[in-house]
Amino acid sequence: MYPFAVQSARENLSKEDVSVDEAERRKTMELLWRLETGEGVLSDESDDDAHDSGDDPPEDLLGRLSLADQQRFQSLLRDPARAARMYFEDEEEVPLWWTEQAKPCDNPPFLREVEVISAAQVPVRVDLRFNIVAVLMAYAYLLRHLQLPSCASVDRPVECGSCTDSDGATKPIVASASIVGAEQGDKEPKRPAEPVEAADYESDGEPPPLEDDTPEAPVEPPAAPRQDTPHPSLQNDTPERHEDTPDELQEVGVSLLRRLVPFLFAHPRKDPKAASTVLTSVEDAGLYLLHTLGPDRMGADPVQLLLVLLRDVDPLLRPSTVRDVRDVPLPVYALADLDTWLHPERGAAKKLAFYAHAYQAAPREAHSALHVALQNEQQRLEQEHDERERLLHVAAANAAVGRMDPQVQRMSSKIQVLE
Repeated sequence: MYPFAVQSARENLSKEDVSVDEAERRKTMELLWRLETGEGVLSDESDDDAHDSGDDPPEDLLGRLSLADQQRFQSLLRDPARAARMYFEDEEEVPLWWTEQAKPCDNPPFLREVEVISAAQVPVRVDLRFNIVAVLMAYAYLLRHLQLPSCASVDRPVECGSCTDSDGATKPIVASASIVGAEQGDKEPKRPAEPVEAADYESDGEPPPLEDDTPEAPVEPPAAPRQDTPHPSLQNDTPERHEDTPDELQEVGVSLLRRLVPFLFAHPRKDPKAASTVLTSVEDAGLYLLHTLGPDRMGADPVQLLLVLLRDVDPLLRPSTVRDVRDVPLPVYALADLDTWLHPERGAAKKLAFYAHAYQAAPREAHSALHVALQNEQQRLEQEHDERERLLHVAAANAAVGRMDPQVQRMSSKIQVLE
């Protein structure tokens, strides 16, 4: 099951405190399995000539259960919140890195590149805050979709002493491959920072050009997934989980990013319309993400999906009450973590560094206003979601009345007139 299915189901559960006895949970899950497979529901008098229960309709299978089992099953149907809690009891949600600690391991090449751009005082002529929101929402979707705490967590493990939790204590975390080379004494890191001159960004007045005029080297298409072990994040009917290599996860992640935020990868000369995309609000960023996701990925409740992503991004964009001017903001660390997967995508990495510079260059008031806009959009979507649920309940009630006896329908019409 996809992580978002688990998250959405949990979000939709009632807020009442529903306790579930472990023995009852296991017995009920066994009951549901018996009802699903037909295993063990036949009476003792059944002989070997009984036909396969898998061909029976659900009503016949339910009829073969004992009266106590039928009542227990029907009680679950009347209380879906209780059933959902039982079902998700064993599900483990992978926490995102910013919910566990103050910051991830540094990505020195990326942060140095941002420092060079800032030192050059490269002007930011357009408001890129909402483009950054879209990138962070795509980043949160990527991590949840692949069930990862961070992009760097799939690379070679190295304990990083610079990572601290919210209490200031040192906390090990898996470092990215770009850091591993420096810490192990390699002469050249994976992707050294390149000098950035202010003149490089003066040509178009927009976000920096991503490449020069030299033709790009041909990029080999991603290898097709193996037929015997499809990626668990892309197919939900895989019988066994395939342990993906870092290269495989990075390949899937970059491909997903290309789909979600194409403006990050677009070349200003080859695709100027996409490259010059400037989003103007948090709502605009959410709608853009739904558009790039498409109906096959947004699910049956796109509003709930946006709410999950906005709630994920909220702690990243929440302004700190007390912050040293030398501290790196959390959104910049998030972009730095995302950069660990963009080594082959040099143009996208340069644009990501410019976005980090644009966020740091914005005044503190702009950061506060962005967070307020994010919270307002969450509130609007919550109201929209509640209204949608109310309309669905009304439609279901009308459909139920429509299937009733005509006399009952006439009585319902009279009640509606009186109301």
